[in-house]
Amino acid sequence: MANSPEVLSSTSLMRVIACWEQSKRRGGFDETIGIDIMVALFESNPQAKSQFGFRIDKVINKNNGLQRMGILIHGQRFIQTLDCLFSLLGPDDDNLEEVLSDFNKESCQDGMPLHQFLLLLGILAKVMADTLGGDWTDELQSCWMEVITHLEVIVTNIVAKSAVPKTPAAKPPLKSVLPTALEANRRFIDV
Repeated sequence: MANSPEVLSSTSLMRVIACWEQSKRRGGFDETIGIDIMVALFESNPQAKSQFGFRIDKVINKNNGLQRMGILIHGQRFIQTLDCLFSLLGPDDDNLEEVLSDFNKESCQDGMPLHQFLLLLGILAKVMADTLGGDWTDELQSCWMEVITHLEVIVTNIVAKSAVPKTPAAKPPLKSVLPTALEANRRFIDV
């Protein structure tokens, strides 16, 4: 059974959005945060490299030109998805499933498992804390964790929905070719 997301505190949501927007005004935010998130993902889960088109056995160097460009593309896509999610969060989360599904389809070669998206959210909180330094407070972290937990429930529900096997539509039974006792006058061949 799917969990219902708790109602998200408007105060927490507004604090997270304000922090996000403030951080975005810093020069090179999309590039810096996006790359840092992806590098942290690869360090914590090397198997994830293959989902993004990198060899698992290769060390990712964010200063290597081609690798940096690949990391940047995926990192910026994640940042754009977060922008969209933050604008949709609130009392009506109906469109979040569609945004997350689109991200899942577009972000990786084979689609990113949504549980990995949760890992990215956790990494995001750490990268934001590192980026904001002294501006990152316990209260702000609590707000971020509330928003991330809210998104976790939504993602978990999406994963649960996609795991439910779809039953094929019932096919009508085949017509009997042989006559039955109720059909004494029926011919052997249907015309």
